[in-house]
Amino acid sequence: MVRLSKKQAKESEESFKAMKELISKEEVDLKNEKLFNDSKKNLATEVVETRKTLGLNQYHLAELSGKSQGAIARLETMKSNPTLKGISEIAGAMNKKVNIVFEDIE
Repeated sequence: MVRLSKKQAKESEESFKAMKELISKEEVDLKNEKLFNDSKKNLATEVVETRKTLGLNQYHLAELSGKSQGAIARLETMKSNPTLKGISEIAGAMNKKVNIVFEDIE
């Protein structure tokens, strides 16, 4: 059995705590990234389904909302991070309002 000095034991404990914090932070970052991507997917799906239900194409929605067709396409393909104001403007163009709900994480 290897005996550590008090200094070595303290350094080992500090290293362990630092590694544990780093791993914990990485796990939290991964969880948050997944939640963010899930939210983007939900938003994109909602916009596409609502737009299609109303018989609009991306160009028409862009014209009604004051956005570019490219901005609508990027939102629908999850390649942008629109502001709440932008989301509200797009929803308003479809005669909808934005309703944000916080749900428990499964």
